[in-house]
Amino acid sequence: MMLFSAACDWFACDWLLLLATGLLATGYCFLRLVFFRLVIVACDWLLLLATGLLATGYCSLRLIPFLSSTSLLVYIHSLVFLPPADFLTQRLAVLESTAGESAPEQAGGGV
Repeated sequence: MMLFSAACDWFACDWLLLLATGLLATGYCFLRLVFFRLVIVACDWLLLLATGLLATGYCSLRLIPFLSSTSLLVYIHSLVFLPPADFLTQRLAVLESTAGESAPEQAGGGV
């Protein structure tokens, strides 16, 4: 039961972060549209709107009072946050291996 409570506390913290992100995105979009009177929707506005919608959906799922929703939230969280982290890690690993191979080749070629 303590493990479930810890998981709920973690999701609550994550939920608050996403809710804050959604509110920030909404406020930013509102300021851009009202004060700058932009008629054409900018790319960053679409990105922030998508972030706000994602936060709203995530928060809605978080409020479902079913035990099975926890596993669904774990799945959604892994879809949203893990692929960018995995991609970045793989990209850094490729860059590191490329840099590591080029140094010995350059040293061997000069001797």
